[in-house]
Amino acid sequence: MRALALDYGHKPSGAGTLVLVAGIALAAAAAFEAHALRNDVAVAQARIAELGRVPKPQSAASVKGAREASAQDAALANGVLARLALPWDALFASIESVRSPNVAMLSIEPDAAKATVKIGAEAKSASDMLEYVRQLAAAEGLRAVTLISHQTRAEETLSTVRFIVTADWTTRP
Repeated sequence: MRALALDYGHKPSGAGTLVLVAGIALAAAAAFEAHALRNDVAVAQARIAELGRVPKPQSAASVKGAREASAQDAALANGVLARLALPWDALFASIESVRSPNVAMLSIEPDAAKATVKIGAEAKSASDMLEYVRQLAAAEGLRAVTLISHQTRAEETLSTVRFIVTADWTTRP
C-alpha cells in the first residue's frame, strides 16, 4: 500500500488573502460607524436627561439660554436619528453586489452627512479596475461613480493597480 503525502504547509493564495483583508476592513468600517452612532445616542440621551433635571429659569436671559440649549439638543438628537435611519444595509448590499475575481476591496469609507462613499481597491490590471468601476456605476443605489485616483504597483513578479472610487448613494430607506 502506498503512503499518502499530505501537505500541511500550503499557503493561502494572494487573492484569498486580499478578500480576507477586504472583509476585515468592511467589518471594521461598519463597527466603527456603529460605535460612533452609539456614542452619539448616549450623548443625546445624557443631554435629554440633564435637561429634565434643570429647574425652570426665572429671568428672560436664562429663558432665552434654555431655549437655545434645547434647540441645540433637538438638532443633535435629530442628527443622530437621521444617521440611524440611513439604509446602511442597502449601501453595503450595493457594494457587495459587484463581484470581480481580479479586484480586492481594501477599504470603505461612508460619509452619512454627504451621502457619499469612498472605496479603496486593488486590481490585477487596469482593465480589471475599469470593469469594476463600470459595474459599480451600474449597481443599484449608487450613482455618480467616479475613479478619483489610481496607482500602478510592480512588486516582484506581480503588477497591481490600487485605486480609489467615490460614489453618491441614495439615502431613502
